[in-house]
Amino acid sequence: MEMARRGETDWDGESSLFVEQVLEYGKRTYSGVARLGVEALELKIAGYSGTDIAKLYGVQSNHVGAWISRTAQKLKKDVNLVENGGTNP
Repeated sequence: MEMARRGETDWDGESSLFVEQVLEYGKRTYSGVARLGVEALELKIAGYSGTDIAKLYGVQSNHVGAWISRTAQKLKKDVNLVENGGTNP
């Protein structure tokens, strides 16, 4: 139980900053579906549901899930993020 609480605290601090850096990197670097995925991830973090985001973009909600999935895969594979700890070179 103690570890779960500690993890939540970490998310609010350093991890939250890292996520913001990664998303900012994605906005500067990506275009097309990957860019839409970054925007959708930001909205998800802000509390919007997939359905809400789909309405904002005028698409089906399964599109939003696909955008997020593809973008997450791309971010994980991005060498610049891995090598530089989430910051732009």
